[in-house]
Amino acid sequence: MEPDILVGTWNLKHTSAWHPASPALWAAMRGGQRPIFYGYAIVAAAFVLTLASGPGQSFAFSVFQPEILKDTGLSATSFSLIYALGSGFSAFLIFILGRCLDRFGARASLVVIAILLFVASLGMALATGFLSLLLALALLRAIGQGCLPTTASVLTSQWFVTRRGFALSLGTMGVVTANAILPPIAHHLIGSIGWRATYLWIGGVLSIAILLLTWLVIRNRPEDLGLHPDGAAEALPELNEESAPRDRSKFGVWKTGRFWALVLPLCVPPFVATAAMFHQVSLFEAQGLSARDSAYAFSYLALAAACSTLTAGWLLDKIGVRNTTILMLLFLVGAAALLAAMNSPALALLYSLCLGSSLGLWAVTNSITWPHYYGRDGLGAVQGSATTILLIASAIAPLPIAYLHAAFHSHRAGIGVLLAVAVLAAGITAPRRRKKPA
Repeated sequence: MEPDILVGTWNLKHTSAWHPASPALWAAMRGGQRPIFYGYAIVAAAFVLTLASGPGQSFAFSVFQPEILKDTGLSATSFSLIYALGSGFSAFLIFILGRCLDRFGARASLVVIAILLFVASLGMALATGFLSLLLALALLRAIGQGCLPTTASVLTSQWFVTRRGFALSLGTMGVVTANAILPPIAHHLIGSIGWRATYLWIGGVLSIAILLLTWLVIRNRPEDLGLHPDGAAEALPELNEESAPRDRSKFGVWKTGRFWALVLPLCVPPFVATAAMFHQVSLFEAQGLSARDSAYAFSYLALAAACSTLTAGWLLDKIGVRNTTILMLLFLVGAAALLAAMNSPALALLYSLCLGSSLGLWAVTNSITWPHYYGRDGLGAVQGSATTILLIASAIAPLPIAYLHAAFHSHRAGIGVLLAVAVLAAGITAPRRRKKPA
């Protein structure tokens, strides 16, 4: 019988030396010393998974929208309705995904997700009317905005505890990278082969990449390789001092006040940001700024989001989840206040930097909040439930602003609502001073 391969705390039998999960390969990277912790390969995989979410994100749809409307004959209002309904339906699919992650693991779930990504891309390529576009877009939104980021977050959280914030910040950078590279790539391909073939090409390439990554690299938990989170010599505590037991029935987490106290403040950044960005051109024009200023604002926002995403992990490790959440909401309050007072390109720049900083902090804070308070066991159901609420908030966000503008023929009321929501969220999240015992 062949002996076990034992490198540090890594114990595997009959593993090919050239397989990505081989301890011999990872030990060789350190000159035969203790191997690099395999969790960092998982972080790299999470980066690719969040990058692959790009086709289902808002910034990708903004590139395809003009060609879709021209080809299908749909109006901008109809497409906005499809977008809202599709985003709302995707929230239901994420609720199911969370339970699949707990029951079958990330590897099995990602095989299904990769297949569904290609099906959604094929559906977009073949869509000709309202219903077919609605079904394809709903599935693409579910995969891009929900399934891939949620799976990447849950997977990373299984592999890290003490360095979870740092690991999640690196994995989340995939979305920022997609925001930077996918729009110009899609724009070039649309001009060369058309928007339908572009959807099919991008969806096919990303689906194959996810399947290969799942087969070669991804492992559900460190225990599957005889390891412990963070590469520790012994098992780390699953729950921290702030965690509490929860009802593990199907809708158990929805019944607890703690869940709603956590998820409602986290709903506010995507709600405010989606509303502001969806109506950004008209909001800027109402303040005397041009569409060119609006376009530059998106670039500054992406830059700020990238910087805050990179620093979010360090902040979370240093000052904790609650204080980082408060900082995130203060940036959001500043963005909403600047949006109300904005009348120059300089204020538009500050607005973009504040909003981007808030969104970058939110992306990592949202990922770390759920394992921080609930631990690794059953994390998929908890984070899937939270993502469902977040997607619903994003789906309805543009509607109140549009209604208030139609009612008052001004964006002042809508901006006031965004500012009030941000201030309220910051207020209820701020720590309370405990009374000293008499």
